[in-house]
Amino acid sequence: MIFLGVLGALLTLLAAGFGLTLLLLRGRAQINLLEAAALAWLFGSGAISLFLWGGGLVAKGAPLQLGITALAVFFAAYGAIEARRRQVKFYFPKPRHPIEWILAGAIALEGAIIFFSAGSHGLGWDGLLNWEVKARYAFLNDGVIPAAYYHSASRAYTHPGYPLLIPLTELWFYRWMGEINQFFIKLIFPLYYAAGAILLATAGTRLTNRRWPGLAASALLFFVPALTSAPGDAAGGYADFPLGVLYLCSFAYLLLFSKSGAAFDLRVFAIATALLPWAKREGAILWFVAVLCGAAILWRRREKLPAYLWLLPGLFVILAWKLFLHFMHPAEGVEFLPLSLATVSGNLPRLGPIFRMALGEMLETTRWSLFWPGLTIAFLYLAVGMRDRRFFILAFAVGTPLVVYSAAYLLSAWPDYSLHLGASFSRLLLHVMPVGWLAIALAVSGSAAASPPPDNPDQSQNR
Repeated sequence: MIFLGVLGALLTLLAAGFGLTLLLLRGRAQINLLEAAALAWLFGSGAISLFLWGGGLVAKGAPLQLGITALAVFFAAYGAIEARRRQVKFYFPKPRHPIEWILAGAIALEGAIIFFSAGSHGLGWDGLLNWEVKARYAFLNDGVIPAAYYHSASRAYTHPGYPLLIPLTELWFYRWMGEINQFFIKLIFPLYYAAGAILLATAGTRLTNRRWPGLAASALLFFVPALTSAPGDAAGGYADFPLGVLYLCSFAYLLLFSKSGAAFDLRVFAIATALLPWAKREGAILWFVAVLCGAAILWRRREKLPAYLWLLPGLFVILAWKLFLHFMHPAEGVEFLPLSLATVSGNLPRLGPIFRMALGEMLETTRWSLFWPGLTIAFLYLAVGMRDRRFFILAFAVGTPLVVYSAAYLLSAWPDYSLHLGASFSRLLLHVMPVGWLAIALAVSGSAAASPPPDNPDQSQNR
């Protein structure tokens, strides 16, 4: 029965996501099935968790679950009908020569290792006490996190004010299984890895007009030790890598839109960006970075006002969550001091040590191998060797969050701010690391990355 519950949760989540994906990609003549599956997971988990939160304000128990299931079926049916009416063709991108076969096989094997790792290890510290604990409380309260949880000072260490993408996705599995079972919810996190690997490969293909750079970047993603053997890894139940996958999706489709001008790429960018603040608090920072870049590209393309409205969904998510917390008054531990000129100026002597510790973390090969030096070389090549304008967008996407995250430790309330940085900065780097691999894919593609895109954005996928 548990297995059937897991299957039911997964199918309804993917049904909702697949329907939304087909609607967002409306106007696209051909759709890569792997790409659609990756987007279906991201948008399905986002939609179901938002429905659980919003619906939980007015209902609970079986009516809540049945209502959301009906919505999932509706989106799937509506998306399928629209795709059939527009005669959309689906295809599976098979490898065409030995290098592609080797890279595709490596990606599949790496994904299997991540799934095995998730099944053979328990959830990590934050996976248990920041995320799964919320799913547990909601399950025991008929699918809704009880108000008492937010108010309880004894629960402050679990961060009641954190967003709910991961906890409510876990709750959806618990509701379908009919019990709390941590083993099966570990399936969630390898699926984010699979989605990230697929999107890195497919976006890299479309952006470079070649398959191998995207496949190579996707295959090399696995060899960053922080994803497989460090706190916050891809299988440990943390929200950092799922947030990084959403950030990758956001900037991949923003770059695709900057070249194609296709409305469907803009729509995917908008929804992926809107989910950033729903995944983790730092997602609001990433949302702001993505919106700034999106606005710059819209302005450069001289798009009309309606196009700018696609920058707003994330703002609604942020405001709705802030309003909810305003009424809940969650008990929170104090990790950062209030932002003020006096606090910043008084802690300025920290700036040098923070910079050195942050740089030291990025050069720590036991967690990052040669990723950060490699990314630096890729950025230099994009800027100087290829003179690719996309360098500015990607450098801003990676550099701005790192500067903001580092500067935040000026406000650390820990008695020893260096311990605070050491405990959390490595996980914050996971937010931008997948986008960094996209930059590396563009750089290694050589002149093909700088060539103009085909008139039909799907042509590059079929090459």
